[in-house]
Amino acid sequence: MANDKRNWIGGAAKSTHVMTATIANTWAGADTIRTEIIDEGGNTKFVQTTTTSSTIETGVLDPHLADLQADTQTVFAAVTWTKSGTDKIVATAKLSGKPLSGGSVTNVVVDASTTAGNGDVTWALTTASAGPHDANTDANWTDATPAAQASPTDDDDVKILPHPTDVDFAGNPISYPILYGLDQSSIDLKTFRVGRSYEGQLGDPIQGFFFQIDCKWPAGASGKTVIDSRATAIWLKGSHDEINIAGSPAGKDAIRLAGGTISLLRLIGSRILGKTTIIDSTIVPAIEAFGFGGEVEIGTETGTPTTSIDLDGGRWVINRPITGGGVGRLRVMGGEVIHNVGDVTLADNYGALMFLNSGGTIAKLENHNGTTNFEQNKKHQIIVSAAEIWAGQILDQSGLANVSWSADIIKHGGLVLSDTGTTIAFTA
Repeated sequence: MANDKRNWIGGAAKSTHVMTATIANTWAGADTIRTEIIDEGGNTKFVQTTTTSSTIETGVLDPHLADLQADTQTVFAAVTWTKSGTDKIVATAKLSGKPLSGGSVTNVVVDASTTAGNGDVTWALTTASAGPHDANTDANWTDATPAAQASPTDDDDVKILPHPTDVDFAGNPISYPILYGLDQSSIDLKTFRVGRSYEGQLGDPIQGFFFQIDCKWPAGASGKTVIDSRATAIWLKGSHDEINIAGSPAGKDAIRLAGGTISLLRLIGSRILGKTTIIDSTIVPAIEAFGFGGEVEIGTETGTPTTSIDLDGGRWVINRPITGGGVGRLRVMGGEVIHNVGDVTLADNYGALMFLNSGGTIAKLENHNGTTNFEQNKKHQIIVSAAEIWAGQILDQSGLANVSWSADIIKHGGLVLSDTGTTIAFTA
């Protein structure tokens, strides 16, 4: 079990990726030849051709080569497709340092004719890809020496840093983005840190591609992921025991988290300037925010609700239930919270502007201060099983009469404005 230190610095020399396909054996007219490329997002793209005769060059290779050259899909258009001899197709990346997206070309042959043939295509590496933005290029990673080392493996401690010697025209260290070799999902790290001095990016927001890596640790311990960076964008996909976000630049795509389970997500401090988005597929049982003034959006995931959210500021759009585990708590100390989807076990407002719009069931509402507002709710019905107010206000005057109060609101203080027929039980 490894436990090495690996620092991403980028900046490796470029090499143009070349692969060669050899077409062999017996083909028949109306067989099918198909070339597939897996892009950086893990999506399989393909070009498929029906052969015109049993002759490999003119009936199989030439028609398929023509289709490859004419195809406009991004991953195929980024490759120069040529012919070598009578039985070979050569795929050459147009941009040196960029792999034939996803790092490989595969080929599937389907015999679609009535004549059983054994036509075959074999792809072989001619020249390996390497470049300053490729996570699969070993020379982009160092140890603490910093002598050049291999790419990370399981249980390593990884940091994302600027290059120690490469500088721009102003003399500032270059932060090389990680744009290629993004699928590192087979690796499970001990720690993963994006340093404060790093100003590049992880993933490719323009294409919608995430940098994929896990950071977990065996039972009884906890892997840790720390993002405290001025990176232009961090698109991270995978399972993590704990993610602590302490810094990010401004922008709507500053941090985007996807896939797997993040057991605990923390957002800490006022240097988180950009929006943090947790997309649909991500399971996040617990979220905490302290001294936070940024923006967070949590995507719809009705099958895997968040168990607890505790926060003291910022603007939050929550599109999933907050239930389960006997907790199911949405506890807010400040900021603005908009809850749009599913049930909440406990909505606990200590000083926020909280909009409850979900159309689900609020098992208990406690308004200690701040404002709990139902007047943006456009659902047919939202049920509040029990409610108490100490200070602040509860507002339910939308005119839609779509909030159902199952019991009297217990009022210790504060203000309740409702047009849905609720009654108030005053306490001493």
